[in-house]
Amino acid sequence: MGGPYNYNASVDCGNPAVIACDDPSKNIGWDSVHLTEAAYRLIANGLMKGPYSLPQINTLCLMNTSSGYFSI
Repeated sequence: MGGPYNYNASVDCGNPAVIACDDPSKNIGWDSVHLTEAAYRLIANGLMKGPYSLPQINTLCLMNTSSGYFSI
């Protein structure tokens, strides 16, 4: 909707005049403010499988399987 980074604070989310990405599965942002599901998937995978956490979160879950915890 114009402005720096295609962001205009005076236009509400969901306004029909707002131009969002055509295919959110191939983009990380709908606009300059809101992330897509694809972006959140990348973030979650980075946390669960690395490289954004050491040790990897899914490794910690696997270590707890003998305690009755759910394994990923």
